[in-house]
This record gives sequence, structure tokens and C-alpha cells, in this order.
Amino acid sequence: MTTFKKCCYDSGLPLLCMPGMMPALMIETAKWREFFNLESSMINLKKSFALAAVALASSSAMALPQFSAGINEINFIAYENQYRSDANCVAFGGCLAGNAAIDPSGFKRVDPTITGLTAIIPTDVFIGIFRVTVINPSNWSPAPNDQFTGYTVQEVDSVVPSAGLNVQINLKAAASDPFNTGKLGAGAMFSLYTDNGNSSFNQNGANALATIASATDGQHWADLGLTGGDTFMYTLDDLAISGADSANTGQATKTFMGLDLLATGPGYNLNPLKKVNDLSENLVGGITASGDLLCGPADLASATVKCSDFVGNADVKRSTTFSETPGSLSSPWYYQVNDPLSLYMVPEPGSLALVGLALAGIGFGARRRKA
Repeated sequence: MTTFKKCCYDSGLPLLCMPGMMPALMIETAKWREFFNLESSMINLKKSFALAAVALASSSAMALPQFSAGINEINFIAYENQYRSDANCVAFGGCLAGNAAIDPSGFKRVDPTITGLTAIIPTDVFIGIFRVTVINPSNWSPAPNDQFTGYTVQEVDSVVPSAGLNVQINLKAAASDPFNTGKLGAGAMFSLYTDNGNSSFNQNGANALATIASATDGQHWADLGLTGGDTFMYTLDDLAISGADSANTGQATKTFMGLDLLATGPGYNLNPLKKVNDLSENLVGGITASGDLLCGPADLASATVKCSDFVGNADVKRSTTFSETPGSLSSPWYYQVNDPLSLYMVPEPGSLALVGLALAGIGFGARRRKA
């Protein structure tokens, strides 16, 4: 009867040994030892990759907001008023009585009930605040102490009639900030802020300045605006419809924009951007050759296709929380604007290096096993 005994080599694996077969077992054991050492190395490599990826993700999670490589959509809600200088209120009319809680010095709010060509004129300004509600595909959304907000000032550059009282309202950066907040960068139409402190964005408040403070009290993220031929911002409106008509304003008024990054602040956390084109707009921006959001080389060289860092469009309607005497439950801002912005972010170099390292390691392991 053949006698078996348990043998343990320094690999730590229990093997069955029997007389006359020890050399073969020694060879097989050496092969198994090499295999398990290789597998152990691969497991350690994978663990290192996973830990590095977790560390990378953790560092990104600490930044506000969170973006993903490729196409990102930023959804935000804005609250705005239309203002006219005191001088133009005298010259063209259309202004409400001054309200110290709502109006900046030297300006009055335009009466939203008026219609016709005096409803909006060059040098009128739109001023407001906004908050990001969600960023996809990262599915980032704000928390009470984790917010992405901002301040906007846009000046009417020209009003171009198209048919009847249908007009194209071209917008640009204002010569100055009527509220003198010091929160709007040079040439900026939008200044964005991240806030992980104890204050929260609030469109309601006793006065407009208090709500602006709630939107700009965080860390400066970036300024967006126009840089030249490929950037634009305009609104299509039917001036036969009153801005007070809550049932129709959202359908009558649509804003389109192609904006560039003007400046970044300490809170900025985007990788380099590729130029994009708004697929829902072709009056000014044209359409890419591929029909995709991302601009290709031919689009970048084209005179008819506009490519910028950010593109977006907005629906404008009457706010349901506005009050001439704003307070904790009511807002000094008459209009509500729903804006999605899109961008295309290049993958983070660090994450690409980690992926490359993991793939190289897997390939090395496959070659060793094949050998």
C-alpha cells in the first residue's frame, strides 16, 4: 500500500508527496510558487491602483463642484431683474417707481407689464443671482454647506427686429456693476463661487444686496464672458407679450449663449476644456460638421460654426416668489431663468496615468503566464 505524507514547502502550500515522485512534485511546486508569486504581485498592483484611484476620487470629492471627463451638463436656476438707468427712464419711460430694497443707485426696474419696442432698449441691464442644482454625469448636487452659486450682470447691446415685435436681443458685459459689489470680474457676465461654509444661497431676503451676498460669499471659482467672434449671448423675445404674463413668458423668451472662461479663482477645479457648440441653436452659432456637441478641427477653422468653452440656453419666466416688499419668504427678483450649460472636459492626467499603469501591469502578468 502506498503511503502518502503531507509536505509543506516554503510557498506555504500543503502538497501530497509519495515515494518515487518527489522530483516531479518539486518541479510542479516550483511552477506553482512562481505562479502564486506572480499572482500576488498582480494583486498588490491592483490594490495599489485601487488605493490610488480612491485617493484621487477623494481629492476630487473634496473640491466643489464635481465634474467628469467628457461632456458635462450644469443645470442652474437664476433670479433676475431688468433695470434701466435713471436718465433713460426719463428719456424713454417704462420704469417703475424707485425701490431702495430692489434697485441699485442710479437705476430703476423696468415695468414688466409694458409691451412694444420700449419694453427693452440698449443699455438696459439684467442683474441676478443663480445656483447650480445638479451637474451630470457626476450627479453632483448642492448640500446646505456645499454649494455652487454666482452673480450675473448683462447689458443689452442691441435690439434687432425680425418680424413684427419679435426681436433678437444681443447681450454683452456691462460697463460696470450697478450694485458695485466688487464680485464681478473684469469683462465678466457671470462670476461663479463655491461655498462649503455655513451660509446658504437664498433668493429670498429683505433686499437684493443681501441675496447677492448669499450667492457670492464663497471662494471664487471662475468668470465667464465674451472673448470675440466665437462667443455670443442673445435672447429671442416677443415684445407683444408682457413680462408679467406668467403663462406665456417662458414660451416667448429664450436665451442662447456661447461663453469662454475669462479668469479662474482658487476654487477652480476643471481640467483643460475642449471647445463645444450648442446643438439647440443655429441662428448665430451654426452646427458642427458631425452634429455633435464637441467641435472638431473643421469646426474650429470654420467661420460659420461658433465654438466656445461653455454653451447653454435658458427659458425665462415670471417668478412666483417676487414681492415689491421682499422678506424671508419672498424675493426681490422678478424673473426666474432655468439654464443648462454644457462643457467638455479633458480627462485628468493623473487618472490616465493610473489606468495606463494598471493596463501595463495586467499585460505584463499575461505575458509571464504565457511564457
